[in-house]
Amino acid sequence: AAGYIMLAASARPLEDLILEQTQYILSVDKTTTQEDKDKLLQQTEKTINLIKNLTPDSDLTADQLLNVPVSYWLDLQKYEPLTMITQVEKPILIMQGGRDYQVTVTDYQLWQEALADKENVAFCYYDNLNHLFMSGTGKSTPNEYQTKGTVNEQAVQDMINFILGLSPTPRKD
Repeated sequence: AAGYIMLAASARPLEDLILEQTQYILSVDKTTTQEDKDKLLQQTEKTINLIKNLTPDSDLTADQLLNVPVSYWLDLQKYEPLTMITQVEKPILIMQGGRDYQVTVTDYQLWQEALADKENVAFCYYDNLNHLFMSGTGKSTPNEYQTKGTVNEQAVQDMINFILGLSPTPRKD
């Protein structure tokens, strides 16, 4: 590879993101009763706790683990993206949408901290883009993903510039 482009890249464990996403989605859900939201959140927390405490001897089924096998979760336990990325010497472009609730600005900031001393990294933050790098306003919701749209033109141009060896326009807005 000549370089790497990371769009909405998670820096934290997947199970943490799943819990955070569930909390967010429930907070913007206007149709589900609070009682049902509480039950769903409790079940999600219970499942995440199971995932975090998996061992090679665990006999849980995929049905108990968000329809994913134990082996997958165990493999992810060994993955340390913030450590691994510091070993990359090729150019890296990290892009993040400010309206992304699936991979949030928290992850973006973790990448920035981990790579602060690296000269081969460019960061672009787009305040009004969601996880799909499409523009919007207000809080992003799952329904937004059902709306036909296109990837933001500036984000595409920044990727093109990066591929051509040109500096993308640094963004922190």
